[in-house]
Amino acid sequence: MPATYNDLYLDARKALKGAGVEAAQLEARELLCFASGKDRTQLIHDLPLYASDGAEKRFRGLLDRRLKGEPVAYLIGEWEFYGLTLDVCRDVLIPRPDTETLVERGILHAMELELEEGEVTAYQVAEPLTFIPFLYLARCFMQCDLNHLRIGDQDPPLGQNETWKDGKEKK
Repeated sequence: MPATYNDLYLDARKALKGAGVEAAQLEARELLCFASGKDRTQLIHDLPLYASDGAEKRFRGLLDRRLKGEPVAYLIGEWEFYGLTLDVCRDVLIPRPDTETLVERGILHAMELELEEGEVTAYQVAEPLTFIPFLYLARCFMQCDLNHLRIGDQDPPLGQNETWKDGKEKK
């Protein structure tokens, strides 16, 4: 029987809540977006429309796997962490919301240190969370590289005469 995107979303949210999933609303939306090939804005706009048979079948298959315990991040192949969409597979840990809190606290702590550029102290090395600013910088660089890859550039941008991982020089 044909179902609207809204019907699919509500059914999934109810099933996930019944299975004890805390983030049932988020997970239902992410699964439906992935199965339908729509982003969040498109999905919200299309909620009253009927889903294609293929999208509904993909969605129900994903929902069934989720209800059996498979994490959503593994099902859709990506997860957002600290504003960055990361590719996720079974070989990596899934970023959790409490880790974002840890990152935020670490960044604020590092900003409070007010060290001169390049200065490293024993306090910095010993203090927990001081590695967090490096994660933030890595996030910025990774986002830059991911944006270039997502818009179709073959190679991430590098400065003149920088070296790729394979040792070839980029000019």
